[in-house]
This record gives sequence, C-alpha cells and structure tokens, in this order.
Amino acid sequence: TIVVVGRMLGNHVSNATDIFYDSPSSLANRTIMGQNYYGSNENQFYIHQDTAALVATVTRSVWTNYHIWEAYYNGSSSALYCDGSNVISGTVGSGNLRGLLMGSFYDGHNHGLNGDIAEMRCYGGGPSATERNALGAHLSSKYGLTTSYAFSGNLAPTVTLTSPTDGTNLPAGTVTLTATAGDIEGNVTNVGFYANGVPIATDSTYPYSCSWVPMTKGEYALTARAWADDNSVGTSAVVTVQAQVYAFRVDAGAGADTLIAGGGLANNNYGVASTLEIASAGYTSRSLIQFDVGAFPGGVESVDCIVLRLTTSYVVKNASTVVEAYRVTNSWAEASATWNQRQTGVAWNSGAGGDFDGGTLLGACDWSVLPGSGLVVDASREGFEIEILPGAANAGARLALIKGWKLTANYGLLIKPQAEAGQSGYLGLRSGERTTASDRPELVVYYRPMPEGTVISIR
Repeated sequence: TIVVVGRMLGNHVSNATDIFYDSPSSLANRTIMGQNYYGSNENQFYIHQDTAALVATVTRSVWTNYHIWEAYYNGSSSALYCDGSNVISGTVGSGNLRGLLMGSFYDGHNHGLNGDIAEMRCYGGGPSATERNALGAHLSSKYGLTTSYAFSGNLAPTVTLTSPTDGTNLPAGTVTLTATAGDIEGNVTNVGFYANGVPIATDSTYPYSCSWVPMTKGEYALTARAWADDNSVGTSAVVTVQAQVYAFRVDAGAGADTLIAGGGLANNNYGVASTLEIASAGYTSRSLIQFDVGAFPGGVESVDCIVLRLTTSYVVKNASTVVEAYRVTNSWAEASATWNQRQTGVAWNSGAGGDFDGGTLLGACDWSVLPGSGLVVDASREGFEIEILPGAANAGARLALIKGWKLTANYGLLIKPQAEAGQSGYLGLRSGERTTASDRPELVVYYRPMPEGTVISIR
C-alpha cells in the first residue's frame, strides 16, 4: 500500500530525476500508479501488470491541487483511490517482476511526472477504514487540502471460480470445485461455493475448494463468494455446467404398498387402495412401501444419496407434522397385510402395527410446510421427500441397505408419524396403484460406479 500527497502541474518531463523513479528493463510485470504517461495515456492513472491493464482517466484540473492518492496491490489485484473515493480497481496479471510505482514511468523515453509529491507513506498491508479516515484527516489538515477526505468504504474481495470452467460437461459422481480469492485492503476469511444459489460448502483455507455431488442431471449455475475480515463480501462470475449423474429410479408400481390402520380398522386390508395414509387421529395408521431394486446395477462403488419421493392426496395438520421412515424386518403380503397380521393367518412377530427396526431411524421429514386441504381425497397434490440415511457418515450404510435389498431380503420401508398418541392429523399419500407414474411413491438412488478397470476379488 502506498499513500501519496501529490499533484501534477503540466505534461511529462523527460529524464526526470527528482521524483520516486524506477526503470526496469521491461514494461510488463509491474503495477504503475499515478503517472503522467506519454502518448495515448497522457494525464491518466495507469495500472499495468503483464498483459492486463486497468486505466482510469483523470483531468489535469484534478491534479493541479494536492490530493491524497492511495494505491493498493496484493499480487493479483490493484485499486486506486483519490481522496478516499475509489477511482478504479480490478484483477491484473501476475509476473516475475512485481512493483508498485508512484510518480514515474519508463517507456524507453524516461517520461517523468511534472509535479511534486509532498509526502509518501508505505504500508505492508491495507489500513482499516478507521485508520484510513484518521490518516486522511491528518494529511488534509497538514497540507491544507481543498478537497475533504471521505473514505468511500472498503472494496469487496475478489473471487474467481477456477474449476470447473464455464460450459463444462461434468462426469457423474463427485466434482471438485476450486476458487481463488483476494482482498486488496484486508484478508479473505472464507470462501463459499454455491449451485443454483444453494450453499454447497465453505472453505477457510487456501487453496479454496470443496467436493460436490450433483443430485440431478442438467444445468447448474455455480458461483463462489468470498468474505473478508472487514465483513465485505464479493461474488464470482457465474460458471454454467452440465451435470451427468447415475441415478437408479423405481416407483412402487413395480413393488408393493399398503396402509395398515389400528382401532376398528385393524383387520382391514388396503392393498388395492389408491391412497396410503399416515395418521394419528381416532386411529393410528402407517404405510408399508416396498420397491423392486432387482435391476440396481452391480459394480457400484458408493451410494451418495437415497431419496424417497411421495405425493400427497389430502392433508390435515396437527401438532405432530414429522413423518419417519424405518426398515421393515419381516415379509408381508400386499393383498392381506393389516394392522394385526403381515399375511393371511400370520401375525406380525413383534405385535400389531408391523415388524420394523424402531431403533434405527432411516430418515424423517417435517411436512408442516404442506398446505392443508381437509380429508378430501386428491384435493392435494404436493410432493415432498425423505432422505434415507443422510450424511457422509452413513455412506456405507446406504450401500449396504441397497445391496441387502437386492441380494438378500427386501421387506421395504414403514412410514409412520413421529408422535402417534393424542394427535388429530392425517397425511394421505398417493399409492403405487395410481395409473400416473409421477403420482406413485418413488425411490431414487444416486450412486457412483467403480472406475473402469477395477478388479473385483471374489473369495
């Protein structure tokens, strides 16, 4: 950082020696601030680094009186202020020679500044807003400056999403996002990554990066945001990519589902009903859903996400609006399962209401956001999702669940209200009996296949 109190009186002076002066052998790889440059940039401020240049034109009348000029350079970005107001800023190139010059320029003709510099101060970092206003007031008073110093506010940090690049077709599976960021006047504290405006992850350590798994095929708008220690925030340009994902989808039409209800309905079977139900009113009802995953591919390295997608038929809210999913632990028959029995003449092993692993919650969803519609069938059609075994810690459990269903025993899922006593709500769901596929319960498994050439050892 260089702070200068200076002025310009006329055109350039050849071979000037009475000013801060540098004459490197190359015009490239430097940042130049506040110089009266020969030719097309006469009477301008000029910031140059490699092939990237930032030019801000200033009139000679601005120069005639003394002003406070501040130049910042952090190795990749430059900014210039006049009396506290930003004149120009931006990213410039990076080269082997990095200099910050004030008051002169060498272009082979030794064109120097025709004026004078009353005072120059150099800082290793960027002063804070408070420090800058105090310095500006001090210098203004010291030199009787005609223009009052008023700092316009710190510039936001700059951030660039470096990978992937715009227009990239992403492969299926995990994608690494990287970004560079800098703050001319301070320090970057962290960088956040976003897909279609939704946060992915935040990294506080350079180089900034994160891992991301696109969950649906299609176009994504990726951005990065950088936060500085002065609480300013900068956002990168949008990078548009196309994502390819491996997704296994199956709906309950290829499996089985039914609701089971207690109380006076405990012996009724609803295997052919078009509606499932999760209720905790005068009677408790739960739903059984089994998906045929026999076509799930082999050679899968990991399962990144499992989503149970459901569509409402009717909604009556109550105090408990959380629905939970558990793994069923015994076989059942769609055509004969009831609250009391899992198939004709065979009771549930653990008692009425179904056999399920109540000690392991697979997933839950709060459906309080769904609009209520009363107990009118098909008066509602709202979709909602339950993520099964979410989080990185459950990666192995997700793969084991799908493999177990495919290769060993598949008894499906039991969906129930979180609180079943003393409530008065109903959640009706469209079942696998629906003729419209998008109405049926759906299981979506996002996975990554093993890399090509992987050798599988069978013992």
